[in-house]
Amino acid sequence: MTINLKLDFSVKIMKANPLVRSDYGKVTLQRGPLVYCTENHDNPDNLWTYHLSLEDKIEVILGEDKLKNMVLLKAKAYQESNTTETALYYEASSQSFKKTDLIFIPYYTWANRSEGQMMVWQNVYK
Repeated sequence: MTINLKLDFSVKIMKANPLVRSDYGKVTLQRGPLVYCTENHDNPDNLWTYHLSLEDKIEVILGEDKLKNMVLLKAKAYQESNTTETALYYEASSQSFKKTDLIFIPYYTWANRSEGQMMVWQNVYK
């Protein structure tokens, strides 16, 4: 007996359920049945300072070292460039962004390379 299984492995941008307050307005990436996340190992600085661009193409890339031959995703993002601000409050008009790459790994692989932050749900650049 032969069983054929066909899965769609295109990259999809998935939106969080609006009833989950902490994830409201955020998105994540999914490829086939796998949900992806970001991790400090690939993305320096505080992960909450990145804002995923929904306008740019998402690249499928192969991992290295401990993630060798695993499929990772590389997306364009905008990172707040004034993240070293020391004032408790500052004017929103002074907020600026720099364009950068954001690397996503399969969720099940996080915390296998180094200690650091991990995020599933990403801010969106508007």
